[in-house]
Amino acid sequence: MSKFQDEKLLEKFKITASLYNFKNAVSNEKTNKTFKPQKGLFERYGRTQIAFFILLIFVTSGIVFAKNYKNLINSFMMGSGIDNAIDNGYIETVNMEYENSNVIISNDEGAYILDNSNIGIKVVDFLIDDTNLSTHFDIKLDEKIQNIIDINEITQIEINNITILDEKNNKINEVGCGINYFIEEKNKDYDTISYTYNLYTNNKFPNSKKLYYEIKNLTIKDKQKSIYLDGKWKFSLSIPEEMVQRTSIEYEVVDCDNKDFNVYTAKVTNTGFEIGITINNVKTLENPLDKLETFKEELNEKYENGEISLDELNRLYKEREDAENVSEQYSEYLLSRIPIKIDNDYEKQGKTINDTSYVENENGNKYLCTMSPSRRSNQNFISDKVLDFYETFGLTKHETTKYITVRLMYNDNPVTIHLKQK
Repeated sequence: MSKFQDEKLLEKFKITASLYNFKNAVSNEKTNKTFKPQKGLFERYGRTQIAFFILLIFVTSGIVFAKNYKNLINSFMMGSGIDNAIDNGYIETVNMEYENSNVIISNDEGAYILDNSNIGIKVVDFLIDDTNLSTHFDIKLDEKIQNIIDINEITQIEINNITILDEKNNKINEVGCGINYFIEEKNKDYDTISYTYNLYTNNKFPNSKKLYYEIKNLTIKDKQKSIYLDGKWKFSLSIPEEMVQRTSIEYEVVDCDNKDFNVYTAKVTNTGFEIGITINNVKTLENPLDKLETFKEELNEKYENGEISLDELNRLYKEREDAENVSEQYSEYLLSRIPIKIDNDYEKQGKTINDTSYVENENGNKYLCTMSPSRRSNQNFISDKVLDFYETFGLTKHETTKYITVRLMYNDNPVTIHLKQK
């Protein structure tokens, strides 16, 4: 197996583990909250663009403290860093009326089944930082559409055509962004659906003062069918100063008990703590596929020389593969290439927080990895024995202190890094 193929398998392995942990992290959410990533959630580049809006409303908004928003904690489902930020007031409530649009509705076959139905959409609240733009919408359905699809039976809503611009015409939902979205709540008495839409980037969102949303198309689904809504909605949102003038707090190393760890960045933002480290002299297991590949080449040579038949070649190869338990060994090899343990499910395994990695402030509060799809995270080898490690934890500017401690489980042994603000 080539080194390229090996790295691709490793990346797939890490993605699967990350998605598993993220799903577990949100598994206690209400059952009508469905995590719905866009196709290729983890493929950060070349992503299909998201939706766009039309009809302009300027709205007045004011920042509020999260004591009025306890019911929204976790509702963005974007990890502990976002939750902690909201809990400390990093969320903007919007006072606006529904923006209504007459829509044309078609079915899966493309046939028009209803026109002149009225759909209202408004923004309830939102937040933006360097990597996340999260919005709560309320969607109001009229009686006509509810004769086609029961609001209580709706399983998903997709915004198919959205554009988000700022006052400098920067396109916020550019190619390379990821999304997830889900229904928060359905209220048949008020004909409304609370809907969460998260946009995140691998780059950096600009420090915008205004955002302009345009939406044209929605898809509404129940278990049996989908209907497609063509309409026009448009909103303008003013960004509060705290979200415009967002800054980070930089940290430097006081000491580290492992000389192979070299911290190249450590900073706290409004929604998380990020640390980057190069680690030297990393030991990994031998790739079992290398020995198997050598054996296969020997068998191929015997087959080409007429010493064994094709059936015998396949039999001998399979016997060697089974005898050496290659599948299990390869899983262990891949794990050895992810030497720092990030595991938020330690309690389910009968373990304690000291069995995983975390960040601790001077007050003794400990913060795990955010487990957000937007988090900046990697464990990649930049040479045979040098690993580039980058991770995002739930500590935010609201809880940070002058001194913090990073404790990483490296090959099942703790490494402690003490940091102080620059």
